[in-house]
Amino acid sequence: MRADCIDILTELESWYARDAGQYLLDATRSTVQDLLETSFGYHILQLGVSGVRPLCQGSPINHRLYCAGRPGPGVGLVAEPDELPLESDSVDAIIAHHCLEFASNPHQVLREIQRVLTPQGQLLVVGFNPFSLL
Repeated sequence: MRADCIDILTELESWYARDAGQYLLDATRSTVQDLLETSFGYHILQLGVSGVRPLCQGSPINHRLYCAGRPGPGVGLVAEPDELPLESDSVDAIIAHHCLEFASNPHQVLREIQRVLTPQGQLLVVGFNPFSLL
């Protein structure tokens, strides 16, 4: 993670705790839930800034793992998304929740996601559009 992003991550977490952030998070959960209903397998991984805001609660996949770059409530794996300590082809679904925006090398993060994702696995990328007017 880039050193200049630590303050932004703190602001992002506090924004998600407010009304507008909670509204967006609920809408994201609803959309992700619709997409995850078709997913199947044994393991689902959520990469993100913290495990406090899980998006895969309604997934039919029972083994859920939350990975973040720093320890916190709900975080089961503390690791950077560009170096995941997981076996290749071992995860059936991955939700990348704001992990590409804060990575120093987003291409390496995507390569690492591809390495751990099973051949028929699903990847959901959740992030802000940097070119949006809002």
